[in-house]
Amino acid sequence: MSDLKEIKARLDAASPGPWRALVGLKQRAGAEMGYSNCGVPMVLSNNEYVLGELSAWTSDGDRALIVNARADIERLLNEVDYLREHLAAVLAGAGNDQLCIDARAYLARTEVS
Repeated sequence: MSDLKEIKARLDAASPGPWRALVGLKQRAGAEMGYSNCGVPMVLSNNEYVLGELSAWTSDGDRALIVNARADIERLLNEVDYLREHLAAVLAGAGNDQLCIDARAYLARTEVS
């Protein structure tokens, strides 16, 4: 399996997007006993599934990374595929200097889809 096929397989197996983090007030167990473990959980979900509860202390940056991961990975995979195809096309008419040899070796190790 090529390096991208494994990533693509994991992406295809994951719940579909769009994902979002929903925030709501929820009392945690023990709050009634004076413990300070009540918080505002963030629930990661899409239109059909609740994918998991994020900690109330998850930062905005962490939440943004998680929520956007699926779409970002898909865009990055598409970009890598495009660049590999473009590199292959450029090399088709290129010579045999060391840069071209290295680029062809790179493409031989990867699969252009």
